[in-house]
Amino acid sequence: MTAAGYRTDSKLDGRPVWSDAVRMVDFAAQWVAFDGGDEYILPEFGVDPTTYYRRVLTILQTPPSPPLDPEDRQRIVELCQRKLTPAKAHRTV
Repeated sequence: MTAAGYRTDSKLDGRPVWSDAVRMVDFAAQWVAFDGGDEYILPEFGVDPTTYYRRVLTILQTPPSPPLDPEDRQRIVELCQRKLTPAKAHRTV
C-alpha cells in the first residue's frame, strides 16, 4: 500500500516535487486505520492537520497522482473528507 515507487522529473528546491506528495500519501495510507495520526502531522510535515488533509485530497484527485490500490485510495479520500468536514454544532431545543 505504498506509493514510494512513483517518480517524476519535476523539481522544486532541488527535490522532486512528488517526493513530498508521495510521503504525505504514504503517511495517510499508514495511519488511515487509526483515524489519521493527527498528532504526528505537524512534526512530520510542518503543516497543521487541516492543511495536510487538503493537500492529500488534492494530490489524490489531481492526475497524475501516486499509484494506489483503488480501495486504499478511497479510504484515504474518505478520511480526508471526514477530517475537512466541520463537526455539526450541537443544538439545544
